Amino acid sequence: MGLKSVFQNAAETIIDAFGDVSDTFVYHSLGTFSYNTSTGANTESGDSDVSIKAISDEIQSDEIQGRDVKMTDRKLLVANNDISVTPKVGDYVTIAGSRFNLIDYETDPTEALYTMFVRRS
Repeated sequence: MGLKSVFQNAAETIIDAFGDVSDTFVYHSLGTFSYNTSTGANTESGDSDVSIKAISDEIQSDEIQGRDVKMTDRKLLVANNDISVTPKVGDYVTIAGSRFNLIDYETDPTEALYTMFVRRS
């Protein structure tokens, strides 16, 4: 087991250990869109919904520097091992029945933990 795997497993264990403050959300990974000229409709293919366990945290003022992140947005901490897709801007998370668009994200050098910044749409 390499060092990267050790950090990824540790991040997952930490998220699981905070079970009283972590929640399970639905992460929707957008696929690709194609335009049908005869119907005028866009069709999405390759999209997927996955359940993720995350810790929701407040945005800190230093985290909005150089980003399109507002203090009213939410931050989700997600272990890489808990999400089966690679996050991308434009995907969204369903939290308590509301849609929150992924507006930015970052990960650590070992890709053990994603920090996702989401905004209610």
